[in-house]
Amino acid sequence: MSTELHPDPTGTPTWYAQAACRGMDPAVFFPEHGNSHAEALEVCATCPADVRHACLVDAYQNNDTGVRGGTTWSWRRRHPRLVPILTRCRYCRTEFATPNRNSVYCSASCRRYAHSEKAAESYRAKVGQA
Repeated sequence: MSTELHPDPTGTPTWYAQAACRGMDPAVFFPEHGNSHAEALEVCATCPADVRHACLVDAYQNNDTGVRGGTTWSWRRRHPRLVPILTRCRYCRTEFATPNRNSVYCSASCRRYAHSEKAAESYRAKVGQA
């Protein structure tokens, strides 16, 4: 799958064909001031990592407002120099886009599961030694 940022002849980026938001109402991604971005962020979370990454890079390059690439416009304004990268989740091994090179889990649930498994292994090791 191509995640190039260059548009096809119609002006649409090539990665958009694989985007989870394709065909959705754009108003979801540009909520009124004070309204929640939660629905848009949930849609972004279902997008393939390379598509989400391309979308985020596109948002940075075009200084787009609204929710793009799993981030809000205010978040991107607060982090203007971060270049999003693709990395692999230590728990589920799926690729995800993140501007933070220290991110090792794709979601809070993966982090929670990974830590609960580590705690269980530690407990089993202590019980087995006793």
